[in-house]
Amino acid sequence: MHLQTRYPAFDAEVTSVEQVTKRMRRVTFRSEAFRDLNDLLPGQWMKVFFDEQTAGRAYTVRAVRAAVGEIDMDFVLHGETSKHGPAASWIRQVGRGRRVRLYGPRSDFRHDPDRRLCLFGDECALPAICVILESLPQRAPCIAVIEGADRPAIGRLCSNAGLVNSSVVQMPERGGEGLLAVGRHLLLTPETDQIWVGCESTMARRLRAEFLELGFDRRSLHVSGYWKRGVSDHVDSDSDY
Repeated sequence: MHLQTRYPAFDAEVTSVEQVTKRMRRVTFRSEAFRDLNDLLPGQWMKVFFDEQTAGRAYTVRAVRAAVGEIDMDFVLHGETSKHGPAASWIRQVGRGRRVRLYGPRSDFRHDPDRRLCLFGDECALPAICVILESLPQRAPCIAVIEGADRPAIGRLCSNAGLVNSSVVQMPERGGEGLLAVGRHLLLTPETDQIWVGCESTMARRLRAEFLELGFDRRSLHVSGYWKRGVSDHVDSDSDY
C-alpha cells in the first residue's frame, strides 16, 4: 500500500525514456496535476512509488513543464545484479505507458546570494547538482565537487548552466574520500560559504561532522544521504531537509 503523507500525491504515466549518458537515464512523467507545479525550488525531490509492494525512493525533479503537465527525472543505471533492489530493476526496464505514484515535492534548500555555493556530490547527486547550477545567476560564485562521474557526462548533463564565476572539480570514484579531501582543502568558512552535500549516507555524515566543526549550521549547510553502501532501496532518515 502506498504511504500516506502530508505531501500531495500524483498518479503519473511514463511518456518518454532517454539515455542521456552511458549511466544516466531520463524519464518523463505526465500527469494533469503537474500543471500546478509552477514554483519548484531547484534541487527539490519527489518520492516515487514504482508499485504497491516497493518502498518509495526520492529522486530530484530535473525539469518541470507545467504547461503540458510533465516532469523529468534522471536515474543512475546500476549493475544488473539483484543486489541493487527493485527500484534499480524498474529503472533499467521502464518503458512508455508504465504508471507510478509520486509524493512531493520536498526540500527547503535555497541559494544564499551573499555566499559562495559549494556543492559536494557523487554520481547519484549529479541531477540535483546540475539543476541547482542551472538555476544560479550567471555571475554567482560557485564550486561543484563531483566524485564518480566522468567529465563528458558532467558536461552533457550540466550543459544549460551558463555560469562565468564557477568551477567544477571532477575525480574518480573513491568511496567519498575525494569529497572529504577537497572539502578540507578549500578552507571553507560559514561567513563566506554555503554548502550542499548529496552522497553515500555514511560519507554524508562524515562530511556533516567536518563542516559542523567549522561552525556551519542549518542556514548554510544542507546534507543528504542519497544511498547507503550494502543496502538496497535505502531511505535517508538523517537528512537536513
